Amino acid sequence: FDPGQPERELTLVVDPGVPIPPSATAVHGISDAQVRGCPAFADVIETVEEFLSGADLAGYNLRRFDLPVLADEFRRAGRAFGLTGRMFVDVQEVFH
Repeated sequence: FDPGQPERELTLVVDPGVPIPPSATAVHGISDAQVRGCPAFADVIETVEEFLSGADLAGYNLRRFDLPVLADEFRRAGRAFGLTGRMFVDVQEVFH
């Protein structure tokens, strides 16, 4: 969200390259069949970088889940996920 600008949204489905455990599918509803044939994260990393460029980040359990996942995926793709200069709001921390 950028005040004064139209809302932007990015939805991507990527193949994680490993089987999705049934326990994970039970949480988010995404199965191996749904990601079969989808690009790998490394194939869409430029799109993700552009979308997140200069963005602050917010989410529920952001620090313990989303940020580590993003950092790991960027690392696997041979890139660093820049955190310098970003603000973070972890709504789970606010809730607790």
